[in-house]
Amino acid sequence: MSGLIAIELLLRGAGIALSLAIGLVGLARAPREPVSWAMGCTGVCLTAYLIGSAPGFFDVEPLSTRLLSAIFPVMIWWFAMEVFEQGDWPRRVGVPVLTGLQLLTYATLVPYGLQAVCLVLAILIYSHIIWVAVAGHSDDLVEERRRLRWVILVLASVEGILFAVVELQFAPGGAPLWVGVMQTSALVMLLMATMVWLFGRRSAARPAVLDESPHPPAAEPLSAKEQAVLTRLEAAMEAGAWQREGLTIGALAEELQTGEHRLRRVINQGLGHRNFAQFINGYRVRAAQEVLGDPARADRTVLEIAHAVGFASLGPFNRAFRDITGESPSEFRADS
Repeated sequence: MSGLIAIELLLRGAGIALSLAIGLVGLARAPREPVSWAMGCTGVCLTAYLIGSAPGFFDVEPLSTRLLSAIFPVMIWWFAMEVFEQGDWPRRVGVPVLTGLQLLTYATLVPYGLQAVCLVLAILIYSHIIWVAVAGHSDDLVEERRRLRWVILVLASVEGILFAVVELQFAPGGAPLWVGVMQTSALVMLLMATMVWLFGRRSAARPAVLDESPHPPAAEPLSAKEQAVLTRLEAAMEAGAWQREGLTIGALAEELQTGEHRLRRVINQGLGHRNFAQFINGYRVRAAQEVLGDPARADRTVLEIAHAVGFASLGPFNRAFRDITGESPSEFRADS
């Protein structure tokens, strides 16, 4: 048993070093970028969890590590939302609400042996990360971020869910030591993969998913074949391909007689877009603006305009319009 404890503590020490390094890298860039704040906070909270949950390290775990451990799921959720460019609502609304909810639950229920509520909330948070990662995978044009969805964030969320289920299963006495060794081993491997992603690149450039610019410059020039695809793409857009409801990148690639991977690269590197839906919605919103700003077409309803430019319903149209212009279609029409 002493050998198993030594292995567990060795793995945990490696995990602490790796998570602390990730946290420091994020915080070093934090004054400039929300995604770096999120990464830094995630690393710090994970470090606190690994320190506070070490077997036999504390008779009573310090309150600071307990609180930071409690909000770790919220921090990794925030990091995922920033990486997947879900807008500013996660950091403005989601993080404060979820953090408050986790801490309130921890303070009011855990003292009465109801820590299962915190664990269930954590499972729901991890499940939402997985849903966002899977739902947005097909529209993502940043190849490195597409890989990140599966290699790190989905795996991290699956691990988080499994860890929470194990804690639910063995609460309140705690999981056997061998289970802890397996958990820590999985966590260290995930942290090592993250470090390789952060620092194992041949170029000096940092990972593209940490680039906050909505339209980064092309990293490499397009090949002759890709230039030909770009020409066909621009012609298709001019012909109104963007108006087709439910247009997918797969359908567009088939129409342009090219592979999906090549089309993603052309739109991302050639035109500077990071998301296919946002690329298409740019055309749709510009067309809608022309109609909304035309007094001669003031009798057309917002719903009619939404359908005419390719949206299936009013909700997605309103969200896309506000994301691009900063105001609703009705507000834009009133100001025109």
